[in-house]
Parts: sequence; structure tokens; C-alpha cells
Amino acid sequence: MQQTPEGYLLLGNPSPAEQAMRALELKGDLPQLVDPRFQLGLNLLDLDTMPYGFLQKKLRYVVSKAGAAVAAQHTQFCFVPPPNFGGNRPTLVHIRRVHIIAGATAIEVQMGLSAGGPGACGAFVAGSPCDDRAYGGATASAGSTMGTGNAVASLLPAQPLRIVNVPLNTMLTLDVDYVLTSRDVTGGVFLTSFVAEVSGLNVPATLTMEFDERPLMTSER
Repeated sequence: MQQTPEGYLLLGNPSPAEQAMRALELKGDLPQLVDPRFQLGLNLLDLDTMPYGFLQKKLRYVVSKAGAAVAAQHTQFCFVPPPNFGGNRPTLVHIRRVHIIAGATAIEVQMGLSAGGPGACGAFVAGSPCDDRAYGGATASAGSTMGTGNAVASLLPAQPLRIVNVPLNTMLTLDVDYVLTSRDVTGGVFLTSFVAEVSGLNVPATLTMEFDERPLMTSER
């Protein structure tokens, strides 16, 4: 594509020209001159889709945990970005999708970001990659980990949160956008984490999360 002296966009390549003809629903000859007021743009290859994430050092992972019911306590899930509990691996984590499974009881789940630490959550597990190019290297497991626990007190701060209801014997899938940057807002005590918590007491739940990880650039801090 080339700018002409007249200020028009010249489409000399027949392949983009044909795409433009179809996009503008034109008939007959392929367009040669397009008025710049159309702001014509052609997306020839979307490098932001998941299969191209490896080229950007961005990999997708999935992690699942089942939370048991404990009398008079909330079932809790805590997702912690790297460096989790030591180490130095500044990472940008994008949580893309959350699946919540309810058993024989309908549940209400509240979720959000918290800087209050993992509370009673333990038995942390790392996510597994969704791209086989991760195997055989340091990225075979995610740097982020998720644990479960039970407590009387809430892990979430007193602020507006996302609250969802899951009918009994149902899996609810949510497309979400939460970003964790391994940020320390508590002076070295806890990193900001993502928390999902069952509002009711003595109720089990299962949580699955899909997320991307990539190195955090200095300009993104």
C-alpha cells in the first residue's frame, strides 16, 4: 500500500485489494483509489491470538482446585502470582476465564483482588501449560499457584466485588479480566493476589482458572 500525491491510498497488491472489495461489498473491478475518509485497515494476520503467544514469551495455563466444606467456615481459593513465597520472577498474569462448579448446594461466590495474603489457603499447585512448546523448559509449570482453605473470616477486602450465583450441580463459566503484576503493596509482606470465596458456610466448590503469563516489562510497573 502506498500514499499517492493526491492523498489517496493506492492498493497495488491484488490480495489486500480483494479483501477491501469484499469488506466494502463492492462489485466489479478491484478498487485502485480509496478516499482516506474511509480509514481503511486490513488485518492480514492477528498475532494476538493464543497460538502466537509463544512468540511473545506469553503462555496460557490452566489450574484447578477442589475446596472442601468445613462447618461454620467459608471455602476459599487464593491465586498468587510469582514470585510466590520467595524468588524473583516479575511476571504479568492475565486471568482470562474462571469456571466454578457447585455440588448438591447452590452457592454464591465473591471474587476480587486482595493484598491481605493467602490466609488459611494451602496446598498450592502450579498451573499446567496449554501449549506443548512449554514442555522441556523452565515454563513447563506456571509461576503462579493456587491454593484452597477454609476460614471464618473473609479473605476479601471490604469493597465492591464481583458476586455470582451458581445453581446446584452446575458449572458456571465467566470471561473475566484480572491482571496481576507481582506487585508488593504491603512492604514485602504479601503480593496482590486473586481470591474467590464462597459466601455461605460449610459449602464445597471447585474452581478452574485459565490465565496467561509473560515477563513484566519495566514500563508496565
